[in-house]
Formats: sequence, C-alpha cells, structure tokens
Amino acid sequence: MISMRVSGDDLLLKRLERVKLTPQRRKNLVGRLGRKVESAARQRITRKLTLSGAPMAPKAAGKKARPWKGIKRSLRTRRIGNDTAEVSFKTPFAGRVAGQLQAGATQRVTAAALKKKDGGKPATKLQAKALKAENKGFRKMSVKAIQAKYSRGQAGRILRAVRDEPAKKSWTVRLPARPFLGITEGERSELVGMVRAEVAKGVSA
Repeated sequence: MISMRVSGDDLLLKRLERVKLTPQRRKNLVGRLGRKVESAARQRITRKLTLSGAPMAPKAAGKKARPWKGIKRSLRTRRIGNDTAEVSFKTPFAGRVAGQLQAGATQRVTAAALKKKDGGKPATKLQAKALKAENKGFRKMSVKAIQAKYSRGQAGRILRAVRDEPAKKSWTVRLPARPFLGITEGERSELVGMVRAEVAKGVSA
C-alpha cells in the first residue's frame, strides 16, 4: 500500500510557526496542499501520464484498464494533526493495487489458476489474429467468428500445437511501473506558493 504525506519544507514551516497561525488555519492549509496533490494524481491517471510526464506503459493485450477507475475513486486526502495531510486510498485493497501500479510488480501465474479464471471466456482478439495468421484453417474466419466459437483455453491449446510449444504449468508476469502519485517540480513550486500566500496573510493580519 502506498501513501504520500505533505508537510511543506522546513523553512516555510518555521515561518508558519513565527506568524502563529491558528490551528484551524494550519489545518485548512495542509488540507488544501493534500487535495492539490490528490487532484494532480487524478489528472495523471486520466491523461495516462507518469510523474515524469512520459506516457504510461500500455496495458497488456486483451486486458482492460479496470484498476485505474477504482484507484481514482479511492484516492482521498486525510489530515493528520495540524501540519500534515496524507494522500492515500480508502481501502487496503485499493492501496495494494495502487502500490503495484506505482512501483511495478512481479506475479507468478499458474495454468490451473488461469484456466479457472479465464479458460472458458471467449478467445482474445490477439489469440484470434494469431490463429488466422498461423493456421490455414482459420484464415477464412473473421476475428469475431473465432472469438464466438473458441474459448481462451481452446485457442491457447491450438496455438501451442501449431507452434510446437510445450504447455507451461506456471510463468512469471512482470507489471511495469506507472508512477502517478507524488509531485513534480512544477507542482512543488505551486505548493510552496500556497504556503507563502498563507504566510503573507498571517503577516498582514
């Protein structure tokens, strides 16, 4: 599970101490800082961009990008005391998934588990296209027709036979890192500007 805490830099926090902001104003400030970080993370998910501004690694062929919708809905900002806001997730499960997306992960997949989960589902477009390309008996069939007639398990067995590949009992899947939670230098400058503005209010009050 991942989370991020926003406290501002040491110099600005000391300045906040000197102007003696009320506890409520301090709480409001760190809440706004946290929500700014949360909003930036949501925007990166929507735009499919990483913290560096690079496009996120594409999803695996045949896979739907369902996790991102749940991650966006689960993002939240929680204040901790008067000086800290934590950007995290509403449930431990969402936090674990977000951690895998953020840092990448390695998963061990077994044929038995995959068969139980996906074996009876229609063949993927990738499998159907591979069958058309590698087996003469499928070239006259459309991709949709192959998907309607063959399951993922059946398509996989046919492809292994055509390619003369042995059936694997297990294999490793590597999920690429897609860092989205954090702050860029530009966003850090915005946060510092927000703190400076609050300091200025305290000085002029």
